[in-house]
Amino acid sequence: MLAATIGTTLALLIANLVSSTLWLAIPTTFLVMFIAGLAGLFGTTAATVSLVTSIMFIVSLAKFASFPDWSTVLEQCALCLGGGLWTMLLSLGLWVLRPYTPVIVAAANCYHTLSQFLATASEIPLNRQELREWTKQFLQLKIVWYRS
Repeated sequence: MLAATIGTTLALLIANLVSSTLWLAIPTTFLVMFIAGLAGLFGTTAATVSLVTSIMFIVSLAKFASFPDWSTVLEQCALCLGGGLWTMLLSLGLWVLRPYTPVIVAAANCYHTLSQFLATASEIPLNRQELREWTKQFLQLKIVWYRS
């Protein structure tokens, strides 16, 4: 998230610097897209960050081509950086709460009960007396498994 925040802010700044000159914008766009494409070699996370950064560069290049004003550029960069930092703060702060813990515990309990049910179902005895006891235990586990 930090790499995406810094990358998008740098893309916004670089796009502003080269947007007013076409002969500078074309090779810079090629270079930025080339580097963003190579970032995918480092895994899916790097590919996602490079995709977001390259999209931000293209959009910023088109946006700043119309009005290159330094106060606007600095304001946009500050907003981009602030938005990325706010997103990081929220997601990392909410990460601690773990809202899906009850669901994970319920799924784990379901799998545990299912494994007990399958273990009992796979141990069919040959003796009649043991078969009655097994059937009774199997039906009880079946009821427990259906309820969970």
